[in-house]
Amino acid sequence: MNLLSSVGYYGKYVSNIAEKLLAKEMIDFVGSDIHHKNHIFSFKDKIIIKSIDKFEAVITNNSFLDKYNLNNK
Repeated sequence: MNLLSSVGYYGKYVSNIAEKLLAKEMIDFVGSDIHHKNHIFSFKDKIIIKSIDKFEAVITNNSFLDKYNLNNK
């Protein structure tokens, strides 16, 4: 899931779809698609995802990459 979806950057429709996918446990990892400063500044917005526990669980899945040193160059 793109992290910008969690703050509504792409609109409520996309955030709602992300919410539904989280609820159905259909998201395994999160990431960001940052191309400019507006993307970075959007992370100052409040997270609108309601399933915070499922969202946090998916975020912790990203630590899998650290285990295999795939996050570092």
